[in-house]
Amino acid sequence: MAGEGSSEEMKNRIALSPSPLNPLPVEKEDKVPTTSDTHSQPRSRAPSEQSERPDGVAPMMDVRVGSRFRMLERLGSGSFGDIFRGIDVVNGEPVAIKIEPATTRQPQLLNEARLVKLLSSDGPVGNPATLEGIGIPKVHWYGLEGDYNVMVMTLLGPSLEDLFNFCGRRFSVRAVCFLGIQMVTRLEYMHSKHMIHRDIKPDNFTLGVGHRSDTVYLIDYGLAKPYRDPRSLAHAPYKLSKGLSGTARYASRNTHMGIEQSRRDDMEAVGYVLIYFLRGSLPWQGLVLPKKGQPTASPTASPGPKSPRGAGANQRNEADNEKTKRIGQRKLSFSLVELCKDIPTQFREFLEYCGGLDFKAKPDYDHLRGLLRGAEGKYAEESELDWVTRARLVEEKRAISRMAISGRQSFRSEFTTDTASGCIQSPTAAHIRNRRLQKAGEGTGDPADPEEIV
Repeated sequence: MAGEGSSEEMKNRIALSPSPLNPLPVEKEDKVPTTSDTHSQPRSRAPSEQSERPDGVAPMMDVRVGSRFRMLERLGSGSFGDIFRGIDVVNGEPVAIKIEPATTRQPQLLNEARLVKLLSSDGPVGNPATLEGIGIPKVHWYGLEGDYNVMVMTLLGPSLEDLFNFCGRRFSVRAVCFLGIQMVTRLEYMHSKHMIHRDIKPDNFTLGVGHRSDTVYLIDYGLAKPYRDPRSLAHAPYKLSKGLSGTARYASRNTHMGIEQSRRDDMEAVGYVLIYFLRGSLPWQGLVLPKKGQPTASPTASPGPKSPRGAGANQRNEADNEKTKRIGQRKLSFSLVELCKDIPTQFREFLEYCGGLDFKAKPDYDHLRGLLRGAEGKYAEESELDWVTRARLVEEKRAISRMAISGRQSFRSEFTTDTASGCIQSPTAAHIRNRRLQKAGEGTGDPADPEEIV
């Protein structure tokens, strides 16, 4: 391992890191979805400063990658590996550190890092000069560290799925259009680099942090692939009987039918994501698979032969394939008119346009953005987006709670004890009693004020 850490230290760090943190807690916890609020950034100790964790587990290691990026707490994990919060020890900039075991059967991280660097650069021939790599995370460093592939990139804010949960699983029309316009633009830029994403879903779009908190970022390029040759611009051939790549819930209808994906499929998936935000769910969510009849084992019967190795994984794969098949059947049988009922008609037109494109056709991104601006209509003048309003209300609720707590503490501190009777009295009661005594000539202090005697 480069720097102060070692491969063994990184393994220990991963094993001892806390469970993945949800960047947006559930609504009942009333937490604001900001990176600084939801993920504390403790100071990493140098090896000489290591101390025992409160739970008695071994001390955390000071692990660095690329010589200058220190790993802090774990933010999450997935099929690829783990992602950590980190910091650039040279300039103090917060970063995200994504790792995967170098021995994984199908490594994706280094290829993803190369692709992200390609997207964030000027790009190859054919890139429209009017497009920029806004909303594409920057890769600071990538390479092999010990037994792990590592990519260090821009630290981003909550995903759109996190924001969706934070806002009660429903977005306003204005918020959906605000997000949708940027999502279309991100994919237009990616397509201009001759690549398609193939895994469009709310988790793969995030907001930025700080002064870029209103910028939508496109992330997770593990399934991305070129759809045409960068030099000749020759389009990939039309193919059938392809397996589904991506997330079945948002995949296009053509993808479910086994057709090779192209630009049109990315855009249709965006349409399903937007409708998901407006409706709160999609009709093909929560499908229950029919259980296959199995004989009930007798309590006294001897156990049968053990399942062969890998049988459980095969059964899970079969269940996943069956679920994907049922989602596709439900999606293909569901009319767009019914799907888009009670929402602006522009969203139905969005899906109809994308579904009607030819395999090699270039989507009219301006037309799609125009549909979303048309749907925004009267809502465009709304001053705040859903998550901004929600965060403000949460902060106001917190402030009121703090004031109430502070007030109770102050009120209790002003209580006095009547030494004669041993009773606790409020300041108001004691004041009135003193005034009455003064009026009767029994007390001391200022002259009695008749208006204050009740």
